[in-house]
Formats: sequence, C-alpha cells, structure tokens
Amino acid sequence: VIWTLHDLRSIVLGEQMSIPASMYWKKWLPYSARYADVVVTTTESTKRDAVKYLDLNPDSIKVITIGLPKAIKTWKPDSSILKEAKTKFGITGPFFTSLGTIQPIKNYPFLIDVFVALRNEYKLKHQLVIIGGKGWDFPTVLSKLHQHGLEEGKDVVITGYVTEDEKWNLLANSDAFLFPSLYEGFGIPPIEAQAVGTPVLCADNSSLPWVVGDGAVLASATDTQTWVDGYGKLTKDRSELIKNGKTNVKRFDWDTIALEWIELYKNTPI
Repeated sequence: VIWTLHDLRSIVLGEQMSIPASMYWKKWLPYSARYADVVVTTTESTKRDAVKYLDLNPDSIKVITIGLPKAIKTWKPDSSILKEAKTKFGITGPFFTSLGTIQPIKNYPFLIDVFVALRNEYKLKHQLVIIGGKGWDFPTVLSKLHQHGLEEGKDVVITGYVTEDEKWNLLANSDAFLFPSLYEGFGIPPIEAQAVGTPVLCADNSSLPWVVGDGAVLASATDTQTWVDGYGKLTKDRSELIKNGKTNVKRFDWDTIALEWIELYKNTPI
C-alpha cells in the first residue's frame, strides 16, 4: 500500500470539525497512514507534520512533489485576452493579484489590511485582484472592505470563475502576487505566478518557504508590517526574484515527477 498525504491542516491548525470530519481526521486518516507500507507527501513540511502529529517513522515517508500544468511551458502572453479580462473584471490600472477561493485558510481579511497598508505606505493607486470564487468567508471579507472604506469591484476585484488563459494573463501582468495563506500542504498559486514571471510576496509558514525557494519574499501571515517591508524588498530585488522564480519552478516538472513514481513502485517490496 502506497498512500499519499497532501496535508494535515485540520489537525495542525486545530480547526473545528463536524463529527464525520473529526472521525476522518482523528481516526481513519491516522489508521490509513499506519497501515501503508510507504507514505508519500508532496513537501518536506507535510512530512514533518506527519512525523509529529501521526507519529510516523520518517524512513517510511517519501517526498514526491507535484507539478505545474505542462501547458505553462508553451504559454505565451496574449494582449487581447488581457484587455478583454481587464474590461470584464473592471481592472483599470496597476494591480496586485492573489489566487484562491475566499475561505478562512486563505487569510483574505488580513490581505485586505496588507493591501491598505501598502497603498498608504507607498502611495499606490493599485487595485487588488482576487482570482477566485466568493467562498464561505466572503462575508468576513466584505466586512473588512467596509471597515476600510473600500469598494468591491473597484478597489478590490473578486473575479469568480476565470479561464486558464485569463488566469495566466492576469498573473503575468500584475505588479506582484500576494499570498498570505495560513497553511498550505503544497501551495501551487505562488509557483504559477513565478512561472509567468511575476514576483511573489507570500506567507512564511507550512510548506511555502520550501515551495517558493529563493524566488519570493516571505512575510508573517499575522503581521502587516512585515508585508510592507517585504514589498520594499520585492521592489528593490524585482529582477532577481523573477529570475530565481523561473529557476525554482523547474523543480516541478511532471515528466521528472512521473519517473520518481515509477521508481517508487519498482522498488517497493510486495
């Protein structure tokens, strides 16, 4: 039995759970992990969590990462798609991006605080474009917007569903990608931004430092001043961060990853 563990967020963060969810996370998931001959995690961070919270032998855990969509290798910016997307979503000037459904783990209310702090500190006229759906934490985000006197659709744009081409073009043309997530088992969005040449400013927790490598500036997911300082560093080191980001994403190639899986199956005794 080879069993893949993507994350332990509910256990690590101590999230409130329904009875069925609690049965899964606290009983069946640990049982599955102990029953497996090999546990595969997608990052070193999740491996450490598995050792700590599931009491697994680190020698029984192998890290095999996940990859970027192969289409990104041949993707090219398209000015017409960008123009249509900006018109569609009401993007009128320079902008920051973030990516993901609005849910508590993504820490979007905090991101609104960061956005306001960046605009005030650096006298910016940027919009914040959240590429994702209005999930179950949207009321909290809306309350935060009202608190700061911001207008949804004008200061902060929440796109809802986007096509892949819209996503890539928006990411590639944003001033910076901001990702304040509280926990990620992996965290694909920051490396998507790196792949299209956008500098990344993201949280310093869980798997994110390992995933982004040298191609991002890290900041605390609870301290806005670290984001203000981080944006200053991003602006100063912009070219180097873009270069390092493009180098970093070469680690996440599906052809290489597939070979690692083949070797794992070949070498796991029956």
